[in-house]
Amino acid sequence: MAAPRAVIFDLDGTLADSLADIAASTNACLAEAGLPTHDAATVRSFVGGGIGMLVERALGPHATPQNTERLLAAIRSHYAEHCTDETRLYDGVEATLARLDAQDVRLGVVSNKPDGMTQHMVATLMPSVPFGFVTGERPDIPRKPDPTGILTACSTLGVPPSAAIYVGDTAVDVEASRAAGLRSVAVAWGFRDRSVLAAAKPDHLIDHPRDLLPLV
Repeated sequence: MAAPRAVIFDLDGTLADSLADIAASTNACLAEAGLPTHDAATVRSFVGGGIGMLVERALGPHATPQNTERLLAAIRSHYAEHCTDETRLYDGVEATLARLDAQDVRLGVVSNKPDGMTQHMVATLMPSVPFGFVTGERPDIPRKPDPTGILTACSTLGVPPSAAIYVGDTAVDVEASRAAGLRSVAVAWGFRDRSVLAAAKPDHLIDHPRDLLPLV
């Protein structure tokens, strides 16, 4: 199989360790509404399906239409202001991205995070990385596992799906990659346990960002 000409990444749990900020915003808004909060490990299990899914999971039995709408608006506002307070790139990500760029590999990001927050995080955390395409969830890009975002990334980067790989930390990412016709790389340092990722049957399962380099 020919070496990929493009690598497209998920954001949260793949490039960026954003759990502390996601948990802080979620719990601040739950507490403000007089609702039960969650420890970080529990919030970790809520992440991966977009902010709407996060809200539903965080509310649990308190998920009424009114509570859902109120908490969704509150978290969007709070997290937009605090999404890079404690968030950092995972160890090895910066060096790996630099190596890929030096090899003329085209780079992209497709996240389930709302698009405005995705753009802000990428610009703040990785200002020197020449991503050719960055998107979060937006009206014309449904959240994964819908493959639209990944296919749009391939088109914008000028490569067919067969010449790209998608890198993510959840079974949703593996499913989206498969639906788009890309090879999937699951990362074990993110928001899901290695056993869960293995059960999703990605094409590759890696334990450190540098492990991506031999695949490209």
